[in-house]
This record gives sequence, structure tokens and C-alpha cells, in this order.
Amino acid sequence: KSKKAIAQTLSTLTGDDQAQLGRLTMQDIDDVWTSIDQLYMISSQFTTETIGSMAQLEVDRKETITRYLTSLVRDLVDIAHRLPEQIEQELKADVWQVNTQIVRNCGWHKELAARLEVTALEERL
Repeated sequence: KSKKAIAQTLSTLTGDDQAQLGRLTMQDIDDVWTSIDQLYMISSQFTTETIGSMAQLEVDRKETITRYLTSLVRDLVDIAHRLPEQIEQELKADVWQVNTQIVRNCGWHKELAARLEVTALEERL
């Protein structure tokens, strides 16, 4: 079937096209196929490496999630016998520190934005 398709394609070539094809040596044809083969090998290697990297990424992701979930399960088991009020009381100081840091960060962000605006205005003038 492919020989027939090649023969049909060749029959549609004009005289100039046939003359152009006739100028190619076997070495030229071999060089083209070698180049195509090298490009295929590079592409194939890249694909193989990418798939390997993705597989490793999934392994790493699974290990990380497993570690976090295991930690959370241990924490939940540790506090399961306590009342919600006791848990809230134990976490109150940590929550306060987190909230304080969030407020500080917001202030620092506003201060940085103000300094950048002042610098931009100074440069503009």
C-alpha cells in the first residue's frame, strides 16, 4: 500500500520536482534519515525523562501527603478524649501568635507599598 502511495505521489511531481529529486545522492538521503532519526531519539529521550520526572513527582507528592495525614491522624487521636473547650484553650496562645503575625505582615505590606509609591513619585519628579 505504501509503495502505491509513493508511486502516486511521484507521478504528481512536475518535471522540475523530478529533476530536483534526481540530484539527491544516496548519501544525501542517508544524511536526511540520520538527522530525522537523531531528532526522533532526542524527542523520545525527552519524553522518557519527562515521564520519569512526573512519576517521581507523584511519588514525592504521595509521600508528603502520607506524612501530613499520618501526623494529622496522630494529632486527632491525641485530642480525641478532650472537650472542645479544652482544645480551644490549648490552642488559644498559638492562634493568638498566628493572628498577631498576620496583622504585622499586613502592616509591613502597607509600609512597603507606601515606600515604593514614594520612591516612584521621587523618580517621576
